Amino acid sequence: MESAYLSSRYLGKEYNRDEVESLLDFADKLVKFLEEVGNEKLL
Repeated sequence: MESAYLSSRYLGKEYNRDEVESLLDFADKLVKFLEEVGNEKLL
């Protein structure tokens, strides 16, 4: 059990290009939403 915890927590995971682009798109949308809600620039 301990090795499963350690490997899921500390070993890197490889992502494919589509996953990365999807995550970056989501992050961009989240930042824009939070800027609108907070009425200020975050980045």
